Amino acid sequence: MFTPPTINHPFTDEMLDFTEGDIMKAIEEIKSNAASGPDEIPVILLKNCKESLAKPIHLLWSRSMEKSDVPDFYKFSHVFPLHKKDSRALAANYRPISLTSHVIKVFERVVRKKMVDYLELNNLICGRQHGFRSGRSCLTQLLHHFDNVLEALTENSDFDSIYLDYAKAFDKADHKLLVKKLTLYGIHPKIVKWVESFLTNRTQSVVVDGTLSLLALIISGVPQGTVLGPILFLIFINDIEHCIIHSIVRCFADDTRISIAVKSEKDVQLLQSDLENVMKWSERNNMALHRDKFEYMCHTFNKRNVLFELPFVSECYQYHVSKDITLQPVHQLRDLGVLVSKDLSWSPHIKSIANKARQKASWVLSVFHHLNAHSLQVNGSKSP
Repeated sequence: MFTPPTINHPFTDEMLDFTEGDIMKAIEEIKSNAASGPDEIPVILLKNCKESLAKPIHLLWSRSMEKSDVPDFYKFSHVFPLHKKDSRALAANYRPISLTSHVIKVFERVVRKKMVDYLELNNLICGRQHGFRSGRSCLTQLLHHFDNVLEALTENSDFDSIYLDYAKAFDKADHKLLVKKLTLYGIHPKIVKWVESFLTNRTQSVVVDGTLSLLALIISGVPQGTVLGPILFLIFINDIEHCIIHSIVRCFADDTRISIAVKSEKDVQLLQSDLENVMKWSERNNMALHRDKFEYMCHTFNKRNVLFELPFVSECYQYHVSKDITLQPVHQLRDLGVLVSKDLSWSPHIKSIANKARQKASWVLSVFHHLNAHSLQVNGSKSP
């Protein structure tokens, strides 16, 4: 466990205060089409009656924060399995959608804002983390990465990147470690105790065709379907940057990549060292890694370098995950939804997007009995 930097702006009692106005603002932020949780309280009711409901909701969560106790009823969630692909008989082919009460989500928004304001004010979140942060996205993460790639190539260097793969990262976050990290980051003790109660004794039931399964206790992980879950996960994984000494780390939530500009075998060794440090960090933090799913991409400056044609030289430019697993460079991979090629050609990604567009267009056109100009006329507009 690392020691966080000096905190210039402590989390004071005044920063902890919240008002009925904060509750109403949080209610306004809920999407109107958001599904109801186990209490079946619809969003439209909260929005239309926010002035009347703000006071009782404020009293409820003020008492909860004061006592550092979250009622068990609000720690229960319904899980709806959403089929992704392939066989419907395999549970692995479903994505779980977790729904919790909007009443607690309202207060979670209040707590999250206070935590985020404090963390950003003290610059405590890793600058290379682009997930779940205002003003950052998949796009900003990819732009920073390719800026590093192009900078290396213009300096006559190769650029190696290793893409890590965590096994159900959000479900594996250790609650005790998370509470310790919240304390080390200087989060107000009342919020820390409240979050500890928020994480403890959570239960869920799977809903299929209106039938509920038996209750299951959630013993680890940040709660899915909650407002606080993403920021809690960022805090849990935030100190990974401190174990990466020589290379560049970039993250989008749990999607993590470590990279380095390579001019010699020494640079490869430095990236290998950081890779080993990351794996040790994962073990210390009880985070399981799919080591056989790691991917390695090398953007090469000199594609015809005769050095690599010499015997045994290529073995000096390899990365080892374990004694049995050696990473081999791939020609293409998917990075945050974008197909990336080792030669930085965007043709594969453009082709993939074009194929999806054709499939959508084909699906839309299939509902027309006739494909004449009159049938395809939209909103009474004239065909060209």
